[in-house]
Amino acid sequence: MEVISEIVKDKILKFLKRYCKCVKAREDYGDILNESFIEKINESLSSRKDLDLGFLKIFFKKKFLGHKICVEYRGNSYCNDDAMLIISRLRSIYEWYKSDCDLNNIIADTIENNDFNLITFIERNLQNIENICKGSDTTLDMSILDDAAKIGVDRAIKEFWRGSEM
Repeated sequence: MEVISEIVKDKILKFLKRYCKCVKAREDYGDILNESFIEKINESLSSRKDLDLGFLKIFFKKKFLGHKICVEYRGNSYCNDDAMLIISRLRSIYEWYKSDCDLNNIIADTIENNDFNLITFIERNLQNIENICKGSDTTLDMSILDDAAKIGVDRAIKEFWRGSEM
């Protein structure tokens, strides 16, 4: 029973670390994590047309030989190389989120596809797991798990809270 508990703890802890990183990214960068956002940026840059999305503004100023690009993001203004650095960072965050934060990918990488009960447990408790990510104590439906797995899940949550920065 102890061996199974440790295996489950390791899997759930690995899942929590990765999933909670994605939850945090969604909270911090939710405004940029959709495909149309990136498409609008790319369209603005290629056509050199101003873009105002509220939280992000891209505008071009004509100069003697070319254009000056400026970006306003989260209350800060950046021009030229700094503007392109901000745009590049936003694109990178979007690409990372798209590839690393797909729930199926997270489960496949951390739980393994053959652990049906653990996968079902995660799917049933996803909203409550998000609350765990945010530091809230919550009740999980562990009815599908055997006793050893329940102990492993409890240990994983406790270890996650001890090691996370909240």
